[in-house]
Amino acid sequence: MTRTTHAPRARRGVTLVEMLVATAMCILGMWMLTWMFQQATASFSLANAQVALTGQERAVTTVMQRDLACDVFADDDTLPNRGRKVSDRSPGDPVPKGGYLWARSSPPGVGGTILEATDSNGFASYRATDHFIQFTAILPDTPGNRFISEVPAGSGTTRAGTAAEIAYFLVPNGTTTGGAQLYDLMRVQRIVALNQYDAQDYLNLAVQPGYQAGDLVHEVMVCSPPNTATSTPAKMHALADLAQAVGPSGATAPRIGGAAQYAGGPTFPRAARSLTSAPPSKRYGEDRLLSGVLSFEVKFTGQGTGWPTPFSSNSDYPYDTLPAGSNYEFDTSRSPTLKITGVQIRIRAVNGTNTRQTTIVIAL
Repeated sequence: MTRTTHAPRARRGVTLVEMLVATAMCILGMWMLTWMFQQATASFSLANAQVALTGQERAVTTVMQRDLACDVFADDDTLPNRGRKVSDRSPGDPVPKGGYLWARSSPPGVGGTILEATDSNGFASYRATDHFIQFTAILPDTPGNRFISEVPAGSGTTRAGTAAEIAYFLVPNGTTTGGAQLYDLMRVQRIVALNQYDAQDYLNLAVQPGYQAGDLVHEVMVCSPPNTATSTPAKMHALADLAQAVGPSGATAPRIGGAAQYAGGPTFPRAARSLTSAPPSKRYGEDRLLSGVLSFEVKFTGQGTGWPTPFSSNSDYPYDTLPAGSNYEFDTSRSPTLKITGVQIRIRAVNGTNTRQTTIVIAL
């Protein structure tokens, strides 16, 4: 029997070209995986920033709606609905018996209101950085429904009240990578007495002990410090003291911002955020509601001669900025020529590369 044997076939080796092609394909695959991971990470970061910004603006909306839905003025039986709301008051009505509303809302090209662009329909987009709204708020007198402050400031001891003075405004804080100015949206709250009887109680419980300890009580309550030079004691103010920009004696009302806000035109609350000449770095009674703000726009609706501007030249009708004849301001203590019935607040903020705009509409 003949046995046949076969020599093993020689294996062909891998050529250099094949190794280069395989290496290139591996590199391409790794690059694609890396790119996909980067895209997924960027998408997650963008979504996370969107969620965070949405949550922050929702919280701001809740706070603003609570504040602006409150009664603003002390009771006045001569006015409709006892004159508690801004919409209950008309031009020619007397100065409120207690409380006030003061706001600034300027059009594009005036002050800190910057025209950005105009679309094909002629409607303008702009940023507002010097608008503000400042007012008194009176909560319904129900259990647990109170404004809270630490009195003396920073002591950890809290005092509660049904009335407060509140201001919303912007403070510059940093810039975007493109150089655009960013702001913090601030909310300042100070408890104010409803009447002189409450003022005396606050004086005995908080104001006098606070000033004796050297604490900044005026940061959290509407009060004036004692003056040893004139032997004038500390005073806790009531809503009636805030009703007029200048009181009967010629003294400026102790509103947020102090006397500087009435000297030589508006300087806005942010120009004098404390009544002290050298305020401390920590400001009691002041909250940073939102950072990275590009625009804080306040517009109003109501009735006035030629106001609000028609829709043909005002895409936000019936909401509009305040007229030039009032220096773009509205102050219930200065014989206003408008009847205000509502407010529209538009906030634009940025978080990383994500920008979001929220609009709040509240009846006043």
